[in-house]
Amino acid sequence: MTDEKVFMSLILDKDMVVTDAPCTGATLIAQYGAGYFAVAVTAGGTCVFGLDGGEPLSIGVIDLVNLLRAKRDESLH
Repeated sequence: MTDEKVFMSLILDKDMVVTDAPCTGATLIAQYGAGYFAVAVTAGGTCVFGLDGGEPLSIGVIDLVNLLRAKRDESLH
């Protein structure tokens, strides 16, 4: 079994940047008025999205990009 790593760049605002940090995944948790939103990216190429109190949703990074491209192209017509 290999130790998969992914390089992540985290930009929080114009004053704080963490770049090229090798890790096995990354998680962002954002608090907003109605609760929390979380997204995780794994070295295996999976994105996991979740809302406070809800079931998480997983999708492959490539599948997510293809879905967003299709939606973008669909909305251009």
